Amino acid sequence: MARLIGREAELAKIDELIADGWRGVVIVGLPGVGKSALVRAWLARAGRASQRLRAPDGDDPDALAFAVGRATGLDDNAPSWARIAAALAGRGECVLFIDDLGDGPA
Repeated sequence: MARLIGREAELAKIDELIADGWRGVVIVGLPGVGKSALVRAWLARAGRASQRLRAPDGDDPDALAFAVGRATGLDDNAPSWARIAAALAGRGECVLFIDDLGDGPA
């Protein structure tokens, strides 16, 4: 993996949020600015495992729920976000990394 340059402040902020008990952090920005690299660097630095999930094209929340449900092992054709949250909670601490959310065609 390439070295991440000039992102210590952002990495420290993620550390701070997690230490303060935040259960979710959303990284937003224009395509190509290094959001995915930032998350991968934080995961490596924190020694955390993750499963990267590319978001489905478009902005259909049901399609996203289906993709996340499959990635978390739910055998359900229409998983609810409540079931997904319960499945993730049962795993203890985990990182759900959804990449390219909102980058697909409208």
